[in-house]
Amino acid sequence: PYEVSVLLELTPGGQVKDWDSHCTCPVSHQCKHGVALMIKAAYKGLQLLGRDATIRFTPNPPTPTPEEAEAARQAAQARTEEKARLEAEAQLLHWLKDLDIACGAATKTAPAMRGRHQPEQYLYLLTVANAQGPVPQLQLEAVVAYRKIKGDWAKPKPIRTEPYKGQAVYDQASEADRQVLQLMRAMPKHHGYRHYASYSFTSSVTLNGQAGLIALQQAASTGRLYLDNGNGCAGSAIQWGPPQPLEWHWLEVADPRSTEPGWALRAKLARTNSNASTTPNAILCLNSPPLYLDAEQGLCGLVQAPGVPAAQLDLLLKAPPLKSSALQKHEVDLVQRLGPLPLPPMLQ
Repeated sequence: PYEVSVLLELTPGGQVKDWDSHCTCPVSHQCKHGVALMIKAAYKGLQLLGRDATIRFTPNPPTPTPEEAEAARQAAQARTEEKARLEAEAQLLHWLKDLDIACGAATKTAPAMRGRHQPEQYLYLLTVANAQGPVPQLQLEAVVAYRKIKGDWAKPKPIRTEPYKGQAVYDQASEADRQVLQLMRAMPKHHGYRHYASYSFTSSVTLNGQAGLIALQQAASTGRLYLDNGNGCAGSAIQWGPPQPLEWHWLEVADPRSTEPGWALRAKLARTNSNASTTPNAILCLNSPPLYLDAEQGLCGLVQAPGVPAAQLDLLLKAPPLKSSALQKHEVDLVQRLGPLPLPPMLQ
């Protein structure tokens, strides 16, 4: 399925001095397809020469005359200058294309569209893994789709290989798109039944760390961030929203191995605070840093816990169930650690 070409430079004795190959595969340059083509060409050459033919190489090629050496030097210099000229021209054309893309202008080098379809673009789909479990986490998937005539998106295609220059969708992508794809390489990989991964890139990640936070913000800035509708397609549009506060409470947890119940510190998105704008169905996602997703409002963003150090927030959000007897015994230590957070019921 790939187109490959090979350029060989031979010595006067017929030996390979240098070679170069170009291929339409993701590797593009000096790939295994180029090597395979050279081997195939060698065997084909032997077949053309005949079964009993032998190839004789000149073991010691004659020393070139000064005129021949000068001509070879000038030819090599000309090739070097031509290569530099082509690279400089390609760099300029690529820069001009980026300028056109940045201002929304169509580029002359854009590929021909099928029928009346628009060019393909990157879409970003949000899902909540383990939504009903103890540790729900927000995940981001990058896909490729185009807008249909009616304005909605066609069924997205998964990204099977690492995006690279030369792909039409990548060359026409915005700087925000390219930053998202670059940041996704630095985040934990999520492998699902429809996700594809290479050694250095996967199309679906769990949003953690500063890289995850910036990637989500940049994905929202493209205007192509959507909630996954459950079938790998774009659902409702999602925008980056304001930070939302948390409120804390203690939840009694039964322990089948003990008659003494446990108490777990839990957080939820605040509903009574005048600054809160989330709906009752908004989800608190225990990423690091923690995030929220409000599908009804079409918002996602950071959560904030006033008075709680950022380094402790993750531990507090994932606090284990604790026995009443232990809580009472270490009441002083608990009060010092919790700060502005509420105490468990037996200590109030």
